[in-house]
Amino acid sequence: LKYSDPEMFSETPVPAGGIFLQGKIDRIDVAGDTFRVVDYKTGSGIPAKRDVDEGTSLQLPLYLHCAETILSDKTGRTMTGGAGLYYHLQPDFEAAARIGNNEFKGTLLDPNRRFKLADNGVALREQIHAAIARADGYADRISRGHFPVEPRDPARVCRNCDFRRMCRIRTRMSPGSEPATDEKRDRN
Repeated sequence: LKYSDPEMFSETPVPAGGIFLQGKIDRIDVAGDTFRVVDYKTGSGIPAKRDVDEGTSLQLPLYLHCAETILSDKTGRTMTGGAGLYYHLQPDFEAAARIGNNEFKGTLLDPNRRFKLADNGVALREQIHAAIARADGYADRISRGHFPVEPRDPARVCRNCDFRRMCRIRTRMSPGSEPATDEKRDRN
C-alpha cells in the first residue's frame, strides 16, 4: 500500500477506551503543536453538529484522538487536536467544522465564520472522551449481540434507505409514526 505520509502511518491500532481504532484520515493540517483533521465527503450531505454532539457521528472526534496519539508518538512532543472539519465536495464546496476549540480561530479555524464549538481545550477533551466512551459502549453491545432498533429519527433514517420496505424499523415503531415514504411525500 502507498501512503501519502509514511511518517504518519502506524502499524499499531490506536487504543481508545476498551477498543482499538485503525483507519485513514483524509487530511491533517499541522500548525506548531496543534492540528486539525479534515474528512472529504462526496455524497449527498455531511453529518450535522447535532450528530457529533449526540454520538451518532463519531468520526471526527475519534480522528482527533487517533491523530493526537500518533502525532505525539511520532514527533516526541505533545500534539493537540484543535478542530475537525468536513469538506463537502458536491454539489458546491462547503467547509463545516463539527468539533473543535474556538480558541483556534485564526489558526485552525476561519476567524470570519461562526462555529458552535467548544469554548476551550478542556471542553473539547470532554467531547473527545465522550465519543470514545460511546464507541466503546457501541462495540461492547455489538460484541454481546445486542442490536436494538432505536433510530433517533425514523423518518430521516428511512427516507433515503433502499431497504426501508423490509427493515425492522417499521415493525418497531408505534402506529401513526410511520416514516414518510416516497409515495406519501409525492402526494403532499
